[in-house]
Amino acid sequence: MQRSWRQDSNKLTFIICQPLTTGDISYDEISQPISAGKYDGSENMIGDVNLFICNDEEDEEPVGDDEHSQQPRLVGEIEIMIAQQTMQGKGLGKAALEAFLDYVFTYEAAICTQYMNEPVGEGSIAPARPAADITPHQKSPTQTSFKYLRVKIGMDNTRSIRLFETLNFKKTSDHPNYFGELELRRHTRGDTQMDSGNARPGGRCCIFLEYKRQGG
Repeated sequence: MQRSWRQDSNKLTFIICQPLTTGDISYDEISQPISAGKYDGSENMIGDVNLFICNDEEDEEPVGDDEHSQQPRLVGEIEIMIAQQTMQGKGLGKAALEAFLDYVFTYEAAICTQYMNEPVGEGSIAPARPAADITPHQKSPTQTSFKYLRVKIGMDNTRSIRLFETLNFKKTSDHPNYFGELELRRHTRGDTQMDSGNARPGGRCCIFLEYKRQGG
């Protein structure tokens, strides 16, 4: 289960940890690799955010005119949870989503390529791929972008609906589905990296650091 959670090519999971304070990290450390267990110990974990990749069941349009034209387009479904109630309502969900979307759109081509090139199904586990081997805008003969990203939220969960709407997700309908959920979609990167008002130099809302696992 743990191996599948880490390596399935149809799922991307980020663990959300408590934010660092000014005294937790120095400016010299900002550009250095993060070591496992230093800031992400179990006592610091407060939730997770996930991207589930699937084929668009509604898609009847061809991708292109080449041999891959019959492939269904890809959809990314997002789920987020701040498990600790004491950490809810502090803007951490939005900050995590902004960073996650920044990552997804930056490495969109690599994420889609890996999904298309690895076997997916019950019991199928994609080989681990070091982050260093995944580069932004990687070229591939298969699909390199999502048709759209979506989220499904219970109609009464107004806080989550507002959160995704602030990040340019739009309702597909004002009427819930059979399960009482509203679906919101986002088709383009847009200005995600500027939404927080705290964009880093170069227009980024966050900084990507190398992550070193224990023993590796």
